[in-house]
Amino acid sequence: MTALELRRVAGQKLGALDLVLSPGVTTVVAGSDEGGGELVAIAAGLSRPRKGWVRLAGGDPFRHPEQRRRSALLLDPEIPLEGRTLEQSISQALVLRGSRESAREVLASAGIGAWAERQPGSLSPTETRSVALALALSSDGPVLAALAEPFSAGLDRATIVSKLAGWSRAGTIVLCVTASRRDAADLGGRVLELARVRKRSTITEVTGDYREGPLELVVRASPAQALAAALTPEDAVFTVVYDETRAPEEIIVRGPDVERSSLAVLRAARESGARIERLESRPVGSAAPRPAGPPGGATP
Repeated sequence: MTALELRRVAGQKLGALDLVLSPGVTTVVAGSDEGGGELVAIAAGLSRPRKGWVRLAGGDPFRHPEQRRRSALLLDPEIPLEGRTLEQSISQALVLRGSRESAREVLASAGIGAWAERQPGSLSPTETRSVALALALSSDGPVLAALAEPFSAGLDRATIVSKLAGWSRAGTIVLCVTASRRDAADLGGRVLELARVRKRSTITEVTGDYREGPLELVVRASPAQALAAALTPEDAVFTVVYDETRAPEEIIVRGPDVERSSLAVLRAARESGARIERLESRPVGSAAPRPAGPPGGATP
């Protein structure tokens, strides 16, 4: 049986990790400091581990380009696209893969066919990931699909899940990595949690319902008003609650996923120059913004 084996693999963030995957969907939940993106790159053979070894179908994917060409990949961060237009960029990738599908067909299948004439440099980071995921999902029977945060690309979630399930039934090893528990549950299949303990990474299998209840972010920042304004155009934010009278240094942020919303807050802080003093999550509606006032609850 085809298998992906990682034995005592160590990288910049990964530490002495052992993992064996058979055909089917496996989602690894890993935070930003636990090496999730690095795991995808090493498993796919795009990065060599500092220690340990990787085997995909009996061979080392880092040393065998033909194995990498038979893989569907979505990296984090994604490799910049080359070419004058998206159509040209994707056509080049399809030739290397040996595919007869056209670039326009790949884009159209993902609902972004109108982008064919756009220049790669004009794409936002989310749009770049959309194109990369469209190319990955167009792979025909890959031996491995290694995808970092597949739902962050902005494509239809049901379409992604359906494609991964189809690959799984056909014998593809599907490895997804995400920081979101909700996304892990929606992707289906086996769910593992990755944690870094000193120099070793540990894998724990998750059983039962893995979905979180709806969460919101409580952000204490200065100036909070500037941060709230910078968050308005973010796709990962549905609602920003800011009450200058009751809580002038606090905002409430709600979005489709607390991890993505957290990243949006950090981006907005950099853009606005706001300083974040506290960032925490809580169940939606569990408390109202705290009234502003001196310590100890005294009133001026």
